[in-house]
Amino acid sequence: WVLKITDYADRLLSDLDKLPKWPTGVKEAQRNWIGRKEGVVISHKVADSDIVLDAFSAYPAWLYADTFLVIAPEHPIIIDLIKGSKNESEVLNFINEHKKTTKDFTDKEKKGIFTGVYVNDPINDGAKMPVWLANFALMDFGTGIIRCSAHDERDYDFAQKYDIPLKEVVDRTDKNMPTNAHENSGLLKDSGIFSGKIIDGNLIQEMVNYFCEQGYGKKQISYKIKDWVFSRQRYWGEPIPIIHCTDCGAVAVPESNLPLMLPEVSSYEPTGTGESPLANINDWVNTTCPDCGKPAKRETNTMPQWAGSSWYYLRYIDQDNQNSLVDKDNEKHWMPVDVYVGGDHATRHLIYARFWHKFFYDIGVVSTEEPFPRLEFLGFILAEDGRKMSKRWKNVVNPDDVINIFGADAFRLYEMFIGPFEATACWNNDGMVGTSRFIERVWRFVIKNLNNQNSSDTRVQNIVHKTIKKVTEDIEDFRFNTVVSALMICSNEFEKAENVSINDLKIFVQLLAPFAPHIAEELWMKMGETNSIHVSKWPKYDMNKIVEESVTMAVQINGKVRDEIVVGINEENSEIEKKAMNAPKVLQWIKGKEIKKIIVVPKRLVNIVV
Repeated sequence: WVLKITDYADRLLSDLDKLPKWPTGVKEAQRNWIGRKEGVVISHKVADSDIVLDAFSAYPAWLYADTFLVIAPEHPIIIDLIKGSKNESEVLNFINEHKKTTKDFTDKEKKGIFTGVYVNDPINDGAKMPVWLANFALMDFGTGIIRCSAHDERDYDFAQKYDIPLKEVVDRTDKNMPTNAHENSGLLKDSGIFSGKIIDGNLIQEMVNYFCEQGYGKKQISYKIKDWVFSRQRYWGEPIPIIHCTDCGAVAVPESNLPLMLPEVSSYEPTGTGESPLANINDWVNTTCPDCGKPAKRETNTMPQWAGSSWYYLRYIDQDNQNSLVDKDNEKHWMPVDVYVGGDHATRHLIYARFWHKFFYDIGVVSTEEPFPRLEFLGFILAEDGRKMSKRWKNVVNPDDVINIFGADAFRLYEMFIGPFEATACWNNDGMVGTSRFIERVWRFVIKNLNNQNSSDTRVQNIVHKTIKKVTEDIEDFRFNTVVSALMICSNEFEKAENVSINDLKIFVQLLAPFAPHIAEELWMKMGETNSIHVSKWPKYDMNKIVEESVTMAVQINGKVRDEIVVGINEENSEIEKKAMNAPKVLQWIKGKEIKKIIVVPKRLVNIVV
């Protein structure tokens, strides 16, 4: 059984543009997975035969460069193509060897065999093109037959290996390698009426139209994505609700008999026939046809895990509903999902969920075309040796071991501080020392100032409200590493200040709470609060307290920083210049020198040119 995901390929592709809050890399991965290619199929008559080979090209501008054809070894036309040829037995041997190998040839040696057959190339005045089988040609892309040229790195390497003549239609930009067709740019030569023209979108369309008008071929859109095979030969999985009747064929289980449940059994051994273990459970398999009432058998394949994971979020909305998948009012209230956090699902799961959701939209089950308008992609944490954590490598970090040494709060803080949320980073236990010391410093400072009823310094109030603003915004944007950094900066400023009020300390501990919840809760109680910090109201910043009254500016001599000065936010340039000229370290650099000019960059720097 298959689901016709290909019917949704164009919508899955175009609707990526409706997801501005998705990482660019994830969207690009989905575009590549769908693999939409607009191209042209060129028909080639086999020399001395009635057979015609249709080859797909995704790069029509380069068709004049093609000098040979390659066919996927599993293509059904090969048997007729080589029948009676002198290479027949060798080609059949190659095909048999190919069947034994993996289908992923990305990093494998390119192998092929000449069929002994030539075709007439309609593009190049009927020139003879040899037909080869190659292990890199894919039956499920295009027509399974491709035209090959010097301007494709894979084709080029293959031709070099087997001494196949090549032709170039765009001059090299690199003397060691022909210009790459995938770039779709350059000035054409030896390309018939198109010689001397620059490759661009308009020319490509013009060339496609010309080839079609001349009867050389036809336009075609090809996709990498194929219809989704939805059958599994195993016990665990949702049973497919189909009954097979000798007279009526495949009949759907009546809705009144749904959901169809797996039979409860004590064991489910393999059948030995390639069928699901369900095939051996006769009491469940044997049934009657819902249409004619005659003896029939249930479908014994089950659905893959994607059957549940593609739409679980909708059932969360209304999990107790026994009458429908989800109540329409509940769905409209809750959907779409506010934010989806994923780490390893760029293609399959996220494409499958989007496809499933679009089908539900089409049948009126959901009110939105996309389920996840915002995606935050989670990076990997590798082991200290730079490899993925694995039992095989004996490099797994056990969280319990780390927590026993440093505590849960230090562990949580380090996980957040290790790098940007979406970035891959290497674990380093030494990094835990820093977050552990930070927590200890916070604890000591708060305990020391529990009874301080004085108002905070103006500078402290400024940094507190700046920190509220930054932490709030960075949490919303999943920039947790910069949140921890901001909290550390704020803590440092506290230690420099003369007065930090208990109210400002409470705000700081509230900001810390999502990241170090245990120490935050204890300090909250020690500050006289009785309800949990985690249900307290999140602090809001006051813009009036964020406005700077002064700013630190660097002072340069001939572009090199020599000192810094603190100036009022509204101070005149003339006053700033005086302060810069009288800064202690500046005086020693300008003594006896002629001052040519002074440049003031507001709020940033003063450059004195001598």
